[in-house]
Amino acid sequence: MKEITRIHLAKVAYDIEIDAKKDIQKYIAALERYAGDAEIVEDIEIRMTELFAERGVAAGGVIAKDDVAAVRAQLGEPSDFASEGDIAVGHDIGDAPKRRLFRDTDNAMAE
Repeated sequence: MKEITRIHLAKVAYDIEIDAKKDIQKYIAALERYAGDAEIVEDIEIRMTELFAERGVAAGGVIAKDDVAAVRAQLGEPSDFASEGDIAVGHDIGDAPKRRLFRDTDNAMAE
């Protein structure tokens, strides 16, 4: 018999196996490091509760390690959430070329 404990995901209480709890904690910690925004992590936790419900794990039900693996596979890894074009690897905002704006006094609108 496996040891279980209680967790809360998006304010929903679940019983969870100890091994599954370690996996889900690592996954959520990686999401927090990657996203850096609490609202995004909360939205992902809400989606996780929906996916657990689809797998037949109701509120108060027991989450097994295979449930966590299936949800993690469906959501993807944190590094998969952004496309390559969204991430500027090795570039700082200060590296962008400076643009200068000029006033066109010849074609200005009169007030």
